[in-house]
Amino acid sequence: MLEDMAFLSLFLEWTIGHLHLIQLTWESSSYAMPLGSLYFVFAWNIFKTVYSHSPLSFVFGAIWTCCDLVIIYLTIRNLRRPDNPDFLTSPSFKQHLIPILAMIFLFWVTSILIAISQFGEVSLYWAGVFLSFFMSVSFILMGLSRRSSRQQHEHIILSKVAVSALLVWYSAMRFDNLYMALNIFYLSIPLDVVYLVVLEWFKEPRFKEVLSAPASPVETKEQASSA
Repeated sequence: MLEDMAFLSLFLEWTIGHLHLIQLTWESSSYAMPLGSLYFVFAWNIFKTVYSHSPLSFVFGAIWTCCDLVIIYLTIRNLRRPDNPDFLTSPSFKQHLIPILAMIFLFWVTSILIAISQFGEVSLYWAGVFLSFFMSVSFILMGLSRRSSRQQHEHIILSKVAVSALLVWYSAMRFDNLYMALNIFYLSIPLDVVYLVVLEWFKEPRFKEVLSAPASPVETKEQASSA
């Protein structure tokens, strides 16, 4: 009963996080989730669905995987838009976007497959806890690289914290091994706090002004007449 409650709570919170990511990506010309984390989550959700132990777990995993596909589609669409503000200093990245993203996805799939073959199904749950730590770092790097709060929201990181806590609880009940999971979880919590501080910092007016500035100088009437 407790296991079902834990997984149901995890499903609801993780689903809300996915839907919020879809909304942020749909309404923008950029992406709302770091690409490495996005494909890590996608790979993890696929394996979580394949290794489901109940119809309910399978349905939830399938819903998350479908949400990931929507986010990936919107992310690729936005990265190909002419007004996309990302990777302006790395045009080759966009030229080879699909192969690069495919390699990122294959890396995570291969890593999870190797872990499962070596350590069994329990490694899938450790991968989920490590995913929380990896996402914490990647969200901080994304915020710092953008120097703004665009396409970012506190609910995403708070949803991740809640899901990580529930995942630790769920793993402890299922595998009776809590020590390592708690250590990784405790490592990610300070990073999540750092990200929230960074996000609030970039919401200050001075950063909003930089974000809203035109991409190229606007020529005034006086400048045009003197030219």
